Amino acid sequence: MKQAFAEYLKEHRIIKAVLVGTRRNDPFAQDLKYIQPTDHGWPPCVRIHPIIDWQYAEIWET
Repeated sequence: MKQAFAEYLKEHRIIKAVLVGTRRNDPFAQDLKYIQPTDHGWPPCVRIHPIIDWQYAEIWET
């Protein structure tokens, strides 16, 4: 996945940030911030977590 992301960013140099659909109660998401850089070892990019503090019902209720 890291390699594919690196290739994507190389081919689309205008991309500086990505939207991520992670929620705070997802595994390993407890300490995520609304906006933060990618983790060490990943291609440099800004991650934006617009639904980080949403609950399951807020996403799936109709």
